[in-house]
Amino acid sequence: MKIYVGDEFLDLDEETLDYMYIDEGNESEIYRYGKDVLKIYKRFCHKDRLDEETTIQLSDISTERMLLPEKIIRDEDGNFIGYSMPFIYTYPVVGVLKRPVVELLDEMDVIKEDIRILSDNYVDIEDLHIRNVLYNGKLFIGDPGSYLVKRHKKSGQIYNDNMYTFGLFVRDELFKLLKLTVGERQSLNQKFDYTWDINGQMRDEVINDKETVRQFIKRMTR
Repeated sequence: MKIYVGDEFLDLDEETLDYMYIDEGNESEIYRYGKDVLKIYKRFCHKDRLDEETTIQLSDISTERMLLPEKIIRDEDGNFIGYSMPFIYTYPVVGVLKRPVVELLDEMDVIKEDIRILSDNYVDIEDLHIRNVLYNGKLFIGDPGSYLVKRHKKSGQIYNDNMYTFGLFVRDELFKLLKLTVGERQSLNQKFDYTWDINGQMRDEVINDKETVRQFIKRMTR
């Protein structure tokens, strides 16, 4: 496979590609190249994915925890076929349950600021799922493949929509790392039914700096 990552030309044989291979999804195959991840689109895909224009727009935005495209990837004929992103060493995300909830909230505040930056650039975040979370003591959101630029909407409205999406992700995805009964799940949903400011809601409920995420979630189900 002959590709350009930004201005760098790579001629990768099958053995090298096999060594670089990390994973794949419906839309792309993912390879590690040094400090980067190369997300190379499959020829056919039934899922929406970033086009070249949106990828370039996202690559001009600087965020801390919500990972965005960095370089355009083209084939040897100059066709857009994907993009690069930073490579992050990770641990199993379930490990977050053992950490103090105040640490999680600090990470969520960083992501909240990233959401503010993206919203100011008219970016509507989509497809927030636990499988897109990268965790190494810090919390990263790793797949911008379904993000949309919506310049016809006001940035304030996009921010509210994005924070609501993030709140649902925390409540319905991150909290689900802990196995709960149906009744406990219902209690948790009622506790956090106003999810657009889930960071503030959670901080209001924290007892002390030593309470773990697991302990916090269980207490919120009572």
